[in-house]
Amino acid sequence: MMMMMMMMMMMMMMIIMMMMMMMMLLLMMMMMMMMMMMMMMMMMMMMMMMMMMMMMMMMMMMMMMMMMMMMDDDG
Repeated sequence: MMMMMMMMMMMMMMIIMMMMMMMMLLLMMMMMMMMMMMMMMMMMMMMMMMMMMMMMMMMMMMMMMMMMMMMDDDG
């Protein structure tokens, strides 16, 4: 009887341990996914910023060119 009880306890402990491990793994995976998502978001933001900057630069250049043309026209 005692042996049976011990065995049962051991089994229960094992199962609980396994469950805990699984939970930990899941958590880790979730964390990794979150990190990846964050990184992707950051990258996207950076790209957007770069694009905006480029656009602004292009606009400025165009404006400058127009101004130059207008100035040139005068003489």
